[in-house]
Amino acid sequence: MYGLSGIGKSAIALKLIEQTQTEFDYIIWLSLTNTPALSTLQTELKQFFGRSQQPPLPTIIDYFRSSRCLVILDDVQNIFSSSQLAGQYLAGYEDYGKFFKQIATSSHQSCLILLSWEKPK
Repeated sequence: MYGLSGIGKSAIALKLIEQTQTEFDYIIWLSLTNTPALSTLQTELKQFFGRSQQPPLPTIIDYFRSSRCLVILDDVQNIFSSSQLAGQYLAGYEDYGKFFKQIATSSHQSCLILLSWEKPK
């Protein structure tokens, strides 16, 4: 979901969680306010999933395939360059685009929601 700041993207996501929480094994809301590297984000997600999954799985997609996960990433615009056309990743953050594409094109039973002021490329 993308749109201007303050128009209710987070409120819609919260309403979605409220209405669908029983459909998911995991619900995770993370902010990209501090612009974490993709490896840091993936480590955080694996730590969260790993609390109840033994043994730990090798990739996020593996967790998405083995469980119904709802992951909401807020403030995605922070990984975009403000001096470029909309949706251009900051230097060193291009791997997010590959990660998002992998999730979008892989077969799994989970959902990823991106909340941003800008649409990813």
